[in-house]
Amino acid sequence: MSPFDFLNSINDTKKNEVSVYAAGKNVTVNFNNEKIDNARLMVYNLLGQPVYASSITSQTEVASLDEMPNGYYLVSVKNAGAVSTKRVFLSK
Repeated sequence: MSPFDFLNSINDTKKNEVSVYAAGKNVTVNFNNEKIDNARLMVYNLLGQPVYASSITSQTEVASLDEMPNGYYLVSVKNAGAVSTKRVFLSK
């Protein structure tokens, strides 16, 4: 018997406090009642170039990216020193 035979999952005790999703050309960030502490929203194209940046001051932040071409983008949310990055697809 291997020492890993009993391991069938890893529990992550930290909840996902930030949800990120795209609808059309809008990116929505929801903090799900998490405290906002010097939060920033950054959006990057897949070349790593920043295409949008703003401070986050409310539980729900919507970024309009109408001028960006359709495609995948990386949305990075920094809050209280923690960074969460998600990939979204923008389309008209």
